[in-house]
Amino acid sequence: MDTDRVGRLEGLSEKIFLDRYAWKNADSSMTSVGDIVLVLTKDDPKFPSKEVGEVLAREGDQVQIKLRSGDTIDSTVEKLTLTIEKTPEEMWDRLAKAISSVEESGEKRKLWQERFRYVLEDWKLVPGGRIAAGAGASEELTLFNCYVIPSPADSRGGL
Repeated sequence: MDTDRVGRLEGLSEKIFLDRYAWKNADSSMTSVGDIVLVLTKDDPKFPSKEVGEVLAREGDQVQIKLRSGDTIDSTVEKLTLTIEKTPEEMWDRLAKAISSVEESGEKRKLWQERFRYVLEDWKLVPGGRIAAGAGASEELTLFNCYVIPSPADSRGGL
């Protein structure tokens, strides 16, 4: 992924990060001027398209967004994905804290949070998408990255 000195992603890398991995606020009505958002720019059920932008103005449910391309568009808050995390560093901090949270003592939590953070930093380890999106973000999200449904004919002894 393309990052500069402070870890800011650019182009497609930023869009993928914000869409798939960054922690989000499910309530887009909380959108404010200055927020970095994903905005639905092509509302096609088969091939929807989102772009990254910054909220320039808001009046009621109407927002004006400056896209990363430099274009300015008008939209509604319903077509926005409001991001909480903006950088991989914020995600790595959240993941390290969530992963280390199972330790019994504060001392061990701190030790393992530092160790996990080191491993995550600079993409040395990239957890599965569901883990990266959900750990420490919501109790309602599953961290299972894939699902296996037992089958009577499979070798795992399905029922």
